[in-house]
Amino acid sequence: MIHADPATTPLVTGPAQSLIRGVEVWEVAPEGDKLRWSSGAYGPHDAFAEESRRTTFELGEGLPGMVWKTGSPHIMHSLFTGEFKRAEAARAAGLSCGIAMPFSNDREFRGVLVFLCDDGDQGQGAFEIWVQNERRELGLSASYYANLSHFSRLSHFVKFPRGSGLPGQTWQMRFPRLMSSLAESPAFMRGAGARASGLNMGLGLPCMRSAWELDSVVVMLSSASTPLARAIEIWMKTGDEQHRFHSGHFGDCREIAPASHEVIGGGQGLVQQVAAAGLPIVFPNCQAIEPERAAAFAKHSLTTTVGMPIFVGSVPVATVLMYL
Repeated sequence: MIHADPATTPLVTGPAQSLIRGVEVWEVAPEGDKLRWSSGAYGPHDAFAEESRRTTFELGEGLPGMVWKTGSPHIMHSLFTGEFKRAEAARAAGLSCGIAMPFSNDREFRGVLVFLCDDGDQGQGAFEIWVQNERRELGLSASYYANLSHFSRLSHFVKFPRGSGLPGQTWQMRFPRLMSSLAESPAFMRGAGARASGLNMGLGLPCMRSAWELDSVVVMLSSASTPLARAIEIWMKTGDEQHRFHSGHFGDCREIAPASHEVIGGGQGLVQQVAAAGLPIVFPNCQAIEPERAAAFAKHSLTTTVGMPIFVGSVPVATVLMYL
């Protein structure tokens, strides 16, 4: 596992400021009794970074501990409360909201990925958690909408049968689903709302309790003005230590796309390291990990990358890379 120094890992967001101001991974300690810091990036918030690295969480404690206890994603709308263990440091850093996701391999809990956000006055974007209701449709369970009041009201009334819309397709496929041009996409059922709200990209991530049992679908919705990530790639597992580029959204970073369309095998690239760890990793310097694409990364000031392994039961099916 990579343990990068959070005090020296800038979170670069390029020309447009992202809603995501920090990202961190918490892994189960060898003793199995707590979560410890594994990797992270916090931009200029060095004090918050240092406190985070010293912090641990017991089962049910704080945002990562809640996710560990329930095995389900969780959204904490205010980090300035007693429930958030680093509340004072979060207030000082201007971090207002946290979204946390569990990562498991065939019911073995591996760790928690946390996005730390601040929408300010201008930020637009959303995180949604969709769960099954009594009619076996997906309904909105929890959400964080940054300056999207109309879209928020609309979404609370929408239900998705299996295979319908971004959440329903993610459920049916049991595989990450990326949608671009949401306003024009016939598969995105809230296209009119997306157009009115300036949302242009959606990412659906399945959270599975077992090979066939869905816990929930996490949906990330991004705007061009404040994107959640500069670029996103989904890599599909094709064989032992091999992955193939599946889909991507590159925004203003289209020059990194051509190098991503080739099958890659073993080695120590971003995808391989995440797949081998079986746990999310925050890479503070993706240029050093993949020299073949370093020039393209550098041209677009891409440094921080978040890698997420996607499991269905015990089978690794994909790796998602978010370039922040």
